[in-house]
Amino acid sequence: MHGWSIAAERHNFEQPSIEEVQLAQYSTPSDAIINIMRWTKDDKLVDDIVASYQDACRLKSVAYTQTISEALPDDSDVLKTAAIIETKPPPETTRSGPSMDDVIKLQHNAWTQAAQKFDLTPPTIDEVYAASFMDPNKATASVFQWSLDANKLEPVVATFRASLKVLSRQWAETIQKQGNELLSGPSLEAKESLPFFLRKEGAKKWLKSLQNVHMPCVVVSYMSSEILDVILREIGLSEFFPADKRVSSSSSYELDMQQILGGALRAERRPDKCVLFSPTPQSAASAHDVKMKNVALVSPYPYYELRTADMTALGLGTIRITNMQNIFSDANTDEPMQELQVDSPEVRTRNVVKTKFRDEDGF
Repeated sequence: MHGWSIAAERHNFEQPSIEEVQLAQYSTPSDAIINIMRWTKDDKLVDDIVASYQDACRLKSVAYTQTISEALPDDSDVLKTAAIIETKPPPETTRSGPSMDDVIKLQHNAWTQAAQKFDLTPPTIDEVYAASFMDPNKATASVFQWSLDANKLEPVVATFRASLKVLSRQWAETIQKQGNELLSGPSLEAKESLPFFLRKEGAKKWLKSLQNVHMPCVVVSYMSSEILDVILREIGLSEFFPADKRVSSSSSYELDMQQILGGALRAERRPDKCVLFSPTPQSAASAHDVKMKNVALVSPYPYYELRTADMTALGLGTIRITNMQNIFSDANTDEPMQELQVDSPEVRTRNVVKTKFRDEDGF
């Protein structure tokens, strides 16, 4: 995101949206400029924008790598094995909580240590941001451009996961420590501070009502399984989503439709008997492609951009189980039958009345 923002500012183009940046990760920078950002089709200008984007990514990566090298110890045995890897302490959390950049930096630290252990080129911040939306095995080839065979790929990913797990554990301990400080501190300070993760209002009550009627629920996320486990544990929703009811980037799904179908498979339900709760119009299109219903939450997209969904709601607390019956009712889902057209045109028969006329001779 940083590289594209710098390139847009330098060449006087509109800042790209987060959706455009996510789409750009699956194509080359030049194709993204022409087909996704739609800034220009001039070859020379496209080359200049690509150069600006790559320079911004390189400078950002160098600055952050220097920060990592200063924070990491000088012991050469730090990266000897994945199980005992020494990691940079988790980002310090302020009273307002960490940002999305801190999460990406956490993953960047893990990928950097994996690259150093296997003598690979460390990825940039923007590359790690793009890799956070896909499976690590796919990211090594499509994003980082690492040429690894199956035998070398597995230990690289294993090192990344082990390092990320250690970082996440330290991060969770920092979160818990911060929460204890908030509880023991003044009440005014606790009110003004924000927790590390925010749970949507009414989410737990809604999931509890679904659990009471024995309706299976599955969570689908673009993040890795380690990060997803930490988030669910911290917001208190792990009890509703056991390990076999979670779909993450570690599940080896490449497309949105594959992730959604993976959720239906774990729920042991047909796709046309499932509902996807999401806040984006893209999710509604993916759900309808697999014959699945969609309930759109009005945030961050406004209502008029979510009209493709089967149902819209301001929040989970406003939804009732009885409201879901309308989505699956026959009156709403059955389409009118088309009129049948005969193969040949209709032939109209006419009965002719026989008459006899006599001439003057009587014949």
